[in-house]
Amino acid sequence: MGTIQDNKIYYDNYDWRHTGEQWASRWGGTDVQWYGTILPRIHAFLPAPTILEIGAGHGRLAQFLEPHCDRLFVVDMTKCCVEACRKRFAGNPKVECVHNDGLGLGWVEDESIDFFFSFFSLVHADHATMRSYMLEIAEKLRPNGSAFLHHSNAAACTNVEAADYAPLNDYRDASVSAEIIAGLAEEAGLTCRSQELFGWETDKLLTDCFSVLARPCSRQGKPNTIIRNWDFPFEAEKLGQLSRAYGASGYAS
Repeated sequence: MGTIQDNKIYYDNYDWRHTGEQWASRWGGTDVQWYGTILPRIHAFLPAPTILEIGAGHGRLAQFLEPHCDRLFVVDMTKCCVEACRKRFAGNPKVECVHNDGLGLGWVEDESIDFFFSFFSLVHADHATMRSYMLEIAEKLRPNGSAFLHHSNAAACTNVEAADYAPLNDYRDASVSAEIIAGLAEEAGLTCRSQELFGWETDKLLTDCFSVLARPCSRQGKPNTIIRNWDFPFEAEKLGQLSRAYGASGYAS
């Protein structure tokens, strides 16, 4: 799983009855995932006048981004997701929901986005997809803007074929790693200011990465800080415990 066509087929036929809430089940719900894990990592970049989310799904995280901006682009390559977002944000003039091809952001004006955001969606994206988005972000990002992207680090975890280990790591793309993303960012004229490598299971493979990008000469630009967060599974577990203790209803299975 990794090419645009592979991902499109998968998500076009995905069972969206839970609107993506199942991906927050470890935390006890999207609200806890947002306030406990995501917001602490991106709060320095908010508020931002114009935000664009790549791979928004049914808008479960976009609803938390919306109060932090004047304009929000919600982008997904799956038509049913875009339709769901349009229903969620119906009547909200500052939210624009857009169906794209999974590669491009051609309708967005150059240097018009203050903050790019993507969580979970790009972990299945291959090298070609990530390279395309890097070039797009470099064109569309404002001079002092930034981007937070959650992507695969599977290429750094093993030398075997993807088919041999993909089920274990929830199909993280084997052609992408933190180091590769840093190189693609540099190629596009961006810089990684931080990269947090983490995993989900007790095997301790750091299959995922949060990369924060900026322009090298911007006020957000700085030398890359790399964190290997072995304790990420315990962070999610602890937040799940707090969620249960303090009354969040969570994801209904």
